[in-house]
Amino acid sequence: MVKLKPNEYPEFQEEIKRRKWEKLASYIAFANISVVREFYYNARVLSNEFSEYISYVRGVTIKFDANTINDFLGTHLTKDLKYYEYSYWISRNKDYELVEQTICKPRKKF
Repeated sequence: MVKLKPNEYPEFQEEIKRRKWEKLASYIAFANISVVREFYYNARVLSNEFSEYISYVRGVTIKFDANTINDFLGTHLTKDLKYYEYSYWISRNKDYELVEQTICKPRKKF
């Protein structure tokens, strides 16, 4: 587990707070790798709808749809949002050369 000291990387810590990602940036408890594997092994998409994601671990149903994750994080999407940001980005035509130029060092390829 990585734990930052109070004055270590203050800009990074402020960004985590601004985005309300404290739960993402810390572990509640150590994970049992067998349980994690079981979660991913049983993960299913029940339909073509974006929101229906579930898994089973030790006989317990675990939802991991956008609403469940946002509830856990304490964040909420606006009601008028038609697409989630990543889904919207995926659905659009992209200029991959521009993406490559933006994220790669000059004269380097992805």
